[in-house]
Amino acid sequence: MKRVLEPGGHFVISEMHRDGQTEPQLTAVCIHHWAAEIDTALGVRHNRTLARQEFVDFVESLGLCDLEFYDFVDIDSDPTDEATMKQVESYVDRFIQRVEELSDYKALKQRGEGLCRRLHDVGVQREPVLIVTGKKQ
Repeated sequence: MKRVLEPGGHFVISEMHRDGQTEPQLTAVCIHHWAAEIDTALGVRHNRTLARQEFVDFVESLGLCDLEFYDFVDIDSDPTDEATMKQVESYVDRFIQRVEELSDYKALKQRGEGLCRRLHDVGVQREPVLIVTGKKQ
């Protein structure tokens, strides 16, 4: 982004972080980390979620200016919404199907099934997100 942004150009970054979650938000973070582990095993770059301050420090290290940080935290959605839970279960199922050829398939599948149980026990909400705006000097 920094390389292709013209001087004076503005940017917006939206990135989830792993700090201060409710139990339903933690479900989403756990699923993200599990999916990142699977992607990595399949050779796809997929990083784990950063702590909020790690993300702030990274953005501040880029030498951009007029940085503004905004937090978005989903506390209003229903963590047990049936449609959302079905969508998340489908996501987990798709990842389980992707790893059938891996040597640790059984363990990854069991963890995915455990995440689905957690989904039904505590629900799911979107992870906290940090939105950053600014411009290139």
